[in-house]
Amino acid sequence: MPSQDKPRVILHIGGAKCGSSAIQAYLALNRDVLAGRGVAVPGVAMDFLSEVTGEQIWFFEDAVTSGDLPRIEMRLRSLCREAAERGFDSVVVSAENICNHPQLAPLLAGVLSDTEVRIVFYIRRQDDFLISSWQQWNLKRFASLEEFLSARVGRDAGWLRMIAAWADAFGDDRVTVRPFLRSALRNGDVIDDFFENIGMSQ
Repeated sequence: MPSQDKPRVILHIGGAKCGSSAIQAYLALNRDVLAGRGVAVPGVAMDFLSEVTGEQIWFFEDAVTSGDLPRIEMRLRSLCREAAERGFDSVVVSAENICNHPQLAPLLAGVLSDTEVRIVFYIRRQDDFLISSWQQWNLKRFASLEEFLSARVGRDAGWLRMIAAWADAFGDDRVTVRPFLRSALRNGDVIDDFFENIGMSQ
């Protein structure tokens, strides 16, 4: 049962290449306005002291790759406690790489077991994702597009597999999956869509 004295936690967990940068830039640019509405945008180190860029990507990546998962648990507990002390109603954590680490789902579910949680996950068509991934990240890593597709089709953008870990840990009712498709987004805009799906009008 969610505790009434704890702020709601919004986890924007991905996916990659699905409008995350736009959402994060908005969160950073409007952090003071959002704070006035009771919404905390923490810094890059999952605290209220570090630089605010709207995301915590490298905090999670560094903790996972170093095997220091207790650091995530400790920092998230501290963040929620301090947010409550500061009078915030909600905290937004945004890191599109979180969905790549299914072991984080039960960890975060345990930490947030008595907290109201909303998980937002954007997905895009796998063919669109793969072409975009090839153009941005993999052009110089593979000799050709055909070689890249041969290596990555079936491995990248496995949305159902990624979502299942979070639905299993938190429950289907706490996970919102949205298509990153202009015609499906509120006002054709991922920022408007994100705020609508966390229960806040712009």
